[in-house]
Amino acid sequence: MINSLLVVVYHRFLQLFFKRKFNYLPLFIILGSFVFNINHAHARDIIKNSNINHSSRITAVVVNEFPPYYQIKNGEPAGFAIDIFNEMAKISGLEVTYVVKDNWSETLKALRDGEADIIPNLGITEKRQVDFDFGYPYETSDISIITRSESRSIPSIDDLEGKLVGVVKTNAGRNLGRDISGISIVVYPQAENALFGLLSGNVDALLYPKSIILSIARKSGLENRIQIEGKPLREIKRSIAVQKGNIALQRRFNVAINKVRASDKYKDIYVKWFGKSQPFFTVKTLSIIFGIVIISILLLAGIWRYRSISNINERLKRTITASNIMERKVSRQTKDLLLSNKELKFQKYALDQHSILVTTDLSGKITNVNDKFTEISGYTYRELVGKTHSIVNSGHHPKGFFIEMWNTIKAGKVWKGQICNRNKKGQIYWVETTIVPHLDEKGKPNSFIAVRTDITALKLLEEEAAKELELVGASN
Repeated sequence: MINSLLVVVYHRFLQLFFKRKFNYLPLFIILGSFVFNINHAHARDIIKNSNINHSSRITAVVVNEFPPYYQIKNGEPAGFAIDIFNEMAKISGLEVTYVVKDNWSETLKALRDGEADIIPNLGITEKRQVDFDFGYPYETSDISIITRSESRSIPSIDDLEGKLVGVVKTNAGRNLGRDISGISIVVYPQAENALFGLLSGNVDALLYPKSIILSIARKSGLENRIQIEGKPLREIKRSIAVQKGNIALQRRFNVAINKVRASDKYKDIYVKWFGKSQPFFTVKTLSIIFGIVIISILLLAGIWRYRSISNINERLKRTITASNIMERKVSRQTKDLLLSNKELKFQKYALDQHSILVTTDLSGKITNVNDKFTEISGYTYRELVGKTHSIVNSGHHPKGFFIEMWNTIKAGKVWKGQICNRNKKGQIYWVETTIVPHLDEKGKPNSFIAVRTDITALKLLEEEAAKELELVGASN
């Protein structure tokens, strides 16, 4: 309508121009150029929207790690937003190419600059509505107060007065924090940094969507270290975000959003990513407990087997005249031993799948290893047997560390601790270690068995948290 009005005005101007000849020539040139540019831009937008409307392929930009909405699994984007968006794309008849960015700043810039056509899931705020157009909301996130589980409760905004409060740079919680008087704001680049800032005591509380921070904490095994305080402070609606003015793509996805929201598939995906909290007895904790139980069973079964065979031999010598009775007893005992041996083999197999096992003699020379040890160390079985553990010594620990360890196990006591080793390629790895002496009849050690669990990933997290704490301390 505006374009038509401009054309009419321009036409009337031409009439005046020819009546008055060249008096309005400069104004004629300027007005003509203005009308041409507006119509050209309008035509370009129509062509762009028409191309997207008829294209079967679009590019979606996502952030690398923002659980449960976005995360990378087996090298591919995954999460609640990805599953829902794939359903929408299927309904819309679109093929999606995903572009992954390291943080939200890069993700928003990619859509703003035209590198991508859409963000599958983004919180709808007034500031973002200036840059992007959003579809119908299909999910919400609540910004809440998050504190350490052992700290004093902060049930409301009023209780934040005088506190250090952490926020994330690109999250709506930052804008909410600006509106709260009497608090000091600490801005973190990513949610993970904010979580460890809270746990390290750098801040007293966080303002952040509870579902996201709980997902990150659960993934790191830290869910029991934080708590959600009081009622949510603000609800943020979330939907797809497209480039400003891309009405065709927005409308196309609004149709798909309505269909997905009303489907059972939406419920299944929602429960999958926002379902029950991870229980206290996780796979990791159960594996550790199971490993300890298996070791105890193996040791007791070995002692029982040895004593059983000894007793059978003694009874055979003393009761040679009662051979028929003894044969039945031997047959029964042999059957039990075979069953026990089969069970022990299965238990050892199960233990081998989880733990790194090594046996050594009294001098510390390796006599046997399982496959887990060869995998993590990079050495073959032949390269390890006959050698001492100095082959994987990283030089991280002082001599006194290993002297104390040897004094403990040579005294017939169990030693536990964390050891830093180096593999064949020179790479550092950490293991949680338990060394159990095997004692002879006099209670003296004649060999040792070491059971280890790879904790390298956990140590890296601890180091990162410590570095973040140092950086924050240095900045203060």
